[in-house]
Amino acid sequence: TVGNRSSKIIYGSITIIVLIALYFSSVYNYLVFHTLAEFFSVLIGVTIFLITMNSMRFLKNNYLINIGIAFVFIAFLDVFHTLSYPEYGLLSDIHQLPDQLWIAARLFESLVFLFSFRCFRRKRTLYPQWLFLIYFLVTAGIFTSVLLIGNFPITPNPDGSLSTNMILAESLIIILLLLSIYNLFQYRDKFEAHSFRLLTTALFLLIASELAFSLYVGTNDLINLIGHYLRILSFYFIYRVMIVKVIEEPQEIIFRELNKEKELVETQNELLRNLAVLDGLTGLHNHRYIYERLGEEIKHFLRYRTVFSVLMVDIDHFKNINDTFGHLTGDAILKELGDVLKTCVRGTDLVGRFGGEEFLVVLESTGGVDALGVAEKIRKEVENHVFSEKIHITISIGVSSYLEGLSVNDLIDQADKNLYEAKRNGRNQTVYKTKTPRT
Repeated sequence: TVGNRSSKIIYGSITIIVLIALYFSSVYNYLVFHTLAEFFSVLIGVTIFLITMNSMRFLKNNYLINIGIAFVFIAFLDVFHTLSYPEYGLLSDIHQLPDQLWIAARLFESLVFLFSFRCFRRKRTLYPQWLFLIYFLVTAGIFTSVLLIGNFPITPNPDGSLSTNMILAESLIIILLLLSIYNLFQYRDKFEAHSFRLLTTALFLLIASELAFSLYVGTNDLINLIGHYLRILSFYFIYRVMIVKVIEEPQEIIFRELNKEKELVETQNELLRNLAVLDGLTGLHNHRYIYERLGEEIKHFLRYRTVFSVLMVDIDHFKNINDTFGHLTGDAILKELGDVLKTCVRGTDLVGRFGGEEFLVVLESTGGVDALGVAEKIRKEVENHVFSEKIHITISIGVSSYLEGLSVNDLIDQADKNLYEAKRNGRNQTVYKTKTPRT
C-alpha cells in the first residue's frame, strides 16, 4: 500500500542518516562513535521492552514476551559497558571492565534467544513479573561478578587485545545464536511469515556482528565499525518484529474482523431483503414485490411506450389435492409449479406467488396476443407435466395487457376476472380480455 511504501522510505532514510552520522563520528573520535552506537542500541532495547510490557493483552507469543522483557536488562548492561571506558572516569580505570561487560551482555543475550524457545512448551502466557525478577537476578549476578568480586572468568590480554578466553566466548555466543536459528526453523509455525523473516534476519546479523568483533585487532579497525553497524541493524529488526506483532498484526486483525462483520451485516441485510420480497415456500417473488415491479413497468411504459402483460395463474381443484394427498404434497406441487412456470418464460420476465395457489407472471415487452400464446404454452406444459406423487394437475389462466391510464389494481383486477371466467367455463383454459381505462 501507499502507507507501507511511505513508511519504508522514511525508515530507510532515517537509517541511512544514522549510519552516515555514526561513520563520521568514528572518523572524528572512536569514543564518540562507540557511545552513540551503544546508546542507539540501548534506545532500541528499552523501546522493545516498553512495547512488550504495554502490549501483553495482544502479544500471545511467549518467545517474544521473554525476549522483550530480557532486552531492558541487556540494554542496562550495555549502558554500563559504555560508561565503564576509562576515558569517562566514571566506574573504574580498569581496562578489562568494558570487555567483560560486553562479553557478559552478549552471552546473556544469546542464552535468552536460545532458551526462550522453551516457552513454547507452556500453553499459557508467561507471568512477566517472574521473568522480570529472574532477569534482574541474573543481571545483578553479572554486576556482582564483574564490578564487586572481580571473579568474572573472561578477560582480555594485558595489552587490550582479544584473549583466547574472549575468542572462545565469542565462538560460544555464535554457536548459541546458530542453535537459536535452528530452533527458530523448528518452531516456524509459531510465527507469522513476516515476523519469522525479520527474526531470522536479526539473528544472522547478530552472528555477523559477533564474527566482526572476534576478528578485529584495533578499536579503529573498519571491521569493528561494521560489527557495530550489524548489531544496530539486528536490534532494529527485532524492534520491527515487535511492531509487527503488537501494532500491525492487531490492526490487520481488527480490519479483518471489521470486514467480516461488514460482510455478515451485508449478508443479513440481503437475507432481510429477500425475506421482504420472496415467498418462503416457493422462493418466488411475493405479493409485495409484484406490486412494486408492476409500478416500475407502468413507469417504463409511460416513458418508452413499451407494452407489457400479466398472467394470473390458478391451480384447478387444488383443495382436492390437499385433502387427498396432504398439505406437504400440496406444498411440493406449489414449489414445482413455480419451477415449471420459470422454465416457460424469459429470464427478464417475473414469476411470483400472488397468494395461496395463485401465481402471477409479468411478461415484459409483450402485447395481449403474444401474452395469450405464452399463457397457452404454460397451460399445456403444466397439463403434460408429472408432479410429485405422479400427480397431474391443470391450471386456469387469466391474461391482461396494460393500456395507458390503467392502475396496477386495474390491471390485476382484469387478469383476475379473466381467470374466474376461465374457471366458470370449465377450467384448464386461458381467457384474455382487456379493461378499458377510466376517463
